[in-house]
Amino acid sequence: MRVPRYLYITITRECNLRCQMCHFWTYRDPEDKLTVKEIKEVIDQFSNINPQGIIIISGAEPTIHQNNFFEICKYIRSKGLKSACVTNGYDFTDETIKRLIEEGPTYITLSLDSHIPEIHNRLRGKNDAFDKTLDSIKRLVSLNKQTKNSQTEITVISIIFDENIAYLPEYIEFVRSLDVIGVLFQIINPTFAKVSKEDKFFSEHFFKNKSEAISILESVYNKYKEDPFVLLKRSDIEWFKNYINNPDFIGESVCDSHNKNIFLELCGDIVLCAHMRNLNNGLAIGNVRQDKLINILNSEAAKKIKAIMEKCHRNCGLLACHKREEQTN
Repeated sequence: MRVPRYLYITITRECNLRCQMCHFWTYRDPEDKLTVKEIKEVIDQFSNINPQGIIIISGAEPTIHQNNFFEICKYIRSKGLKSACVTNGYDFTDETIKRLIEEGPTYITLSLDSHIPEIHNRLRGKNDAFDKTLDSIKRLVSLNKQTKNSQTEITVISIIFDENIAYLPEYIEFVRSLDVIGVLFQIINPTFAKVSKEDKFFSEHFFKNKSEAISILESVYNKYKEDPFVLLKRSDIEWFKNYINNPDFIGESVCDSHNKNIFLELCGDIVLCAHMRNLNNGLAIGNVRQDKLINILNSEAAKKIKAIMEKCHRNCGLLACHKREEQTN
């Protein structure tokens, strides 16, 4: 077994925004979700498997239940591990900002989809989302600079879709002015956890002029390819282009999620990819309430699904989690 590098821990499916491309905000966490104590036990097991591993604390919005979030963050720090999270940065108090720098993840990425307030607010479903997220970014960066020996790294991420793609150069320079260390991109995907059969947002906001969208991406890449601030690789651009031409395209097999990732779901199920159940008749490979993490990873169920995932050609769109390292160098 190759030693997994990342453990993704889902600590909530609740959210305080109303994002149009994600319907997790309609969810409420089940009563039988893992306790913080149980999560700590899994962290212990993961640290034994990979003492240099990285833990991604995920949600919906991972900071929404702050006491649990920070208790988990502090425990990860106590184990000598690094952690990361993506947050909407909405409505952070000064106390939240302070705790994020002093107790929070090593890598904090904030979602800001445009430098144009109306675009970000429409996507995120609240009219004050832009102002509050921007304010959080500024306060985080400021406090991080003031904090001696801080190890926190702050980045910003945007979802690229039809309404913001034409403004990417202006957006990049706006984000640079915020003094974060880098900007990342994801591309519009079918709506997560959609509550209706029809995916209205995706159909209305996918790229209407595909050739123009591809041309813009090429131009952005050529302009910033030597710029370490813009975290966009050639392989990402090629993936984006293929995806824009056909969102259902079956590309080359580049997935490595089954080797480098572990996903701990809300109630303890273990999967090796956010979409693994689609390949495995809806099944997980085990549950941490029933067995140790190392036993689950070495189980026959894990070996079986790894063999299937090794040949997977599906376009899941989750570039950051699934591509093989050699594909992104």
